[in-house]
Amino acid sequence: MMHSFENRYLEMQLLLVVSFALVVFARRVLRARPTFFLRLGQGALLLALVLPPLFSLVPRPQVFQVHRIFMNRENSDAHSAGRERAVSLAETAHTVAPPPVWDGAFESVTALVDTRALLALWGIGFLFFFFRFVRNLSALGSLLRDGTLLRRIGRVRILASPAATVPFSFRSPRTCWVVLPESLLVSAADRRVAVMHELQHHRQGDTLWALLEELLFCVFFPNPAFALLRRRIMEDQEFSCDEALIGHGIESRDYGSCLVRVAETALGSRDRYAGTSYMSAASRNPAYLKSFLRRRVEMIMEVKQRQPRKWQALCTATAVIAALFAAAAGAETLQRDAGPNPGTAEMDPRVQAIAEKILAEAVAEEKAQSGFAIVADPQSGRILAVANVDTSGSKSGHWALAERFEPASIAKSLVVAEALEEGKTSPEEKHFCENGNYNYHGTVFHDWKGKGFANLSTSKIIAQSSDIGALKIAEQLGEDGMQKMLEQFGIGPGGTASEFPESRVGVLPLPAVKQKGMLLPYVTYGQGFQATPLEIVQAYGAIANGGELLEPHPANVSGRKVIRRVLSRENAEKMRQILRDVVLTGTAQAHGQSKLYSTAGKTASGYSEEMVNPIWGNDSPITNVAGFVGFAPVESPRLEVYVGIHNPGDSKNGAHGATHAVPVFRKITEAVLADWGVAPDQR
Repeated sequence: MMHSFENRYLEMQLLLVVSFALVVFARRVLRARPTFFLRLGQGALLLALVLPPLFSLVPRPQVFQVHRIFMNRENSDAHSAGRERAVSLAETAHTVAPPPVWDGAFESVTALVDTRALLALWGIGFLFFFFRFVRNLSALGSLLRDGTLLRRIGRVRILASPAATVPFSFRSPRTCWVVLPESLLVSAADRRVAVMHELQHHRQGDTLWALLEELLFCVFFPNPAFALLRRRIMEDQEFSCDEALIGHGIESRDYGSCLVRVAETALGSRDRYAGTSYMSAASRNPAYLKSFLRRRVEMIMEVKQRQPRKWQALCTATAVIAALFAAAAGAETLQRDAGPNPGTAEMDPRVQAIAEKILAEAVAEEKAQSGFAIVADPQSGRILAVANVDTSGSKSGHWALAERFEPASIAKSLVVAEALEEGKTSPEEKHFCENGNYNYHGTVFHDWKGKGFANLSTSKIIAQSSDIGALKIAEQLGEDGMQKMLEQFGIGPGGTASEFPESRVGVLPLPAVKQKGMLLPYVTYGQGFQATPLEIVQAYGAIANGGELLEPHPANVSGRKVIRRVLSRENAEKMRQILRDVVLTGTAQAHGQSKLYSTAGKTASGYSEEMVNPIWGNDSPITNVAGFVGFAPVESPRLEVYVGIHNPGDSKNGAHGATHAVPVFRKITEAVLADWGVAPDQR
């Protein structure tokens, strides 16, 4: 929520700059009445404040491609035997839209700066200006109480005050005040002009605007464009009052004479009360006061010759509104598509060297296009190594930290963890897995295994990575529960990757996914949303460390910061044993078991449109992303490793977490723990 607020605030600041520029441009190219420019300035200011939150509520148009979505075929042997079948996500009489093609991100543009420091400075400034506003209101209240009542007309109160130096008006909840300096009471003509001028401010709504502008200034004080736009609006308020009164019972000479005398008084005292409209401009710059007075006098003298050009005014207003809408849309797109967080993540040199060596060997041996391995300490949240290899040479730095992808079967463990925490299932509970074919709301879903599974316990559903079994558990959580699960485990805006250098946040399920009734299967299968590797590492780290979601920090930073508890210790222990079963009897059995350390984790085999193997082609049913995230030793995890392998070319059957990612995980785990001198727990 805080990041969303920061984004909207920055967008408002940007639009205020655009609004001021548009108002200045309109004044230069158009000859129109002051009232038009007043409403134009006020409208531009309001649009600058309203458009950002409105645009943030509008879902971005998404492109949906008609392509097959492939299940996570965890067992490469089973897949090889049944490759001809080309299992699809759904067989249905009606069209089911696949997950969206991702072309943007909902991340924070505030990653470009040290947001905490800026937020602290902004908070100090806000408190200062708000306190000043309250203090001025208090002083104004004393002035109104001590003033002499001259006349009462309905809700209007006309006062004379020795403390006032120039006429001004003020709006309280029940009363419209007009305050005159006692020096102005000497001349009946001046008194009449001043009263009519201030009453016109009330009729135009200027006094309400004055209060609103004071409050907005407390929020947008760092932006000079707001102050300049505010001054323009104040000037147009005075011009509009002048124009409205000249020729309507007041002669230009009388009005000008009164205006000059009031301006002379204003030169001697230029303080103004908060939330008030003055007959003379408020400024501490005498040159500005004289210039503004001259412009008002010139306008008074030519007011009868000013002819409004309605078609030009209409075109100008339309252009300004269109420009602001375009700027708001651009600002929203900019913040959604912002790049990785600034800074460089420091790694543990020894762990980094081990991870880089093993990963490079694996990518070369498997003839993969790219791959990554992230090593972390699940007990502290420290990221110890980020090894990544890209044979195309198109990526640089720790690109894996900012890589967005659909996590595939890795999401199933989070679904089960959330269900355990909510009391919706237990590790031993049996679920009928429909023998591989499940009709969900009119759509038939298939399991990755040709004939599917009959009855599986919750633990075995994860061990065998049953798609239908996991979907049935997800049904117990419901759509709201699934959305909560992603946010609880730190995925998406405001999540665990929000501040970490070189990383960025994932993307939560789009409204279109939920509207089509496909949120449960998509999220369960790790589709329809995107996560970054760091978010996955922290989510599984919570399982490893006993249920606490930790804030990640570089290897050279000590300390441990708990974001929140996502699992009880009891349920975290249950999840560790469930993930242990993946290695002992499940999809990672062949390559995940270490002779030195007990290991646990989850395999994933998925498909990415962005990583299509040119040999296989876009229509190939072959998976191209292999993944495994796990930890060791199981009883007291010291290390967590997440491995991803993209487009391995050593197999005609595509990428599989069990055969391509798991061996890399095991080798890195054994090497790092041995380097640390951790005693083996496997005999």
